[in-house]
Amino acid sequence: MLAKNEISHRRFALAVVANLEVALTITQHLIRSDLEPQIISIIGQEANFAGERHSAIELARILSRSTKIPALLVDSNEIISLGRDTHALPKAIARNSEAFGGMLLRWLPSEHAERLISAVACGEFLLLIELHSMAEERIATRTLLRNCRGSVEVHDFDTTEELRL
Repeated sequence: MLAKNEISHRRFALAVVANLEVALTITQHLIRSDLEPQIISIIGQEANFAGERHSAIELARILSRSTKIPALLVDSNEIISLGRDTHALPKAIARNSEAFGGMLLRWLPSEHAERLISAVACGEFLLLIELHSMAEERIATRTLLRNCRGSVEVHDFDTTEELRL
């Protein structure tokens, strides 16, 4: 339970990226702009990470600051995250796109959630950046806008419920 003066939400910039090579380029730009790697997460289907194993390994190393190589299953539809939790690489988020969709619908308007669910189900990835200041938000949104073909969104997630990224 949060104390009265504690913040009950977390703010994220997010964008859909077509592949892990784009995610790697964006991540490198963000780090060169002085954002910390631990505020960045990449979410997608495990099989799609496995299909881009070289980029997945490089991202895992950058984001976790570890030399561990993530075990990735080629035939898994599980939704996983590289980044935020360095205790487990990759970190399981949901059994499949449907379960992931249920999670997103708790925090986002349905039209946003459906678009993100569809992107992940079609093999794309979500790149999320947790924002702690307006300076981080400016850097993150500017970098995402320059490097992503789609829209960039900023969302506040209510953390009174567990947010498992």
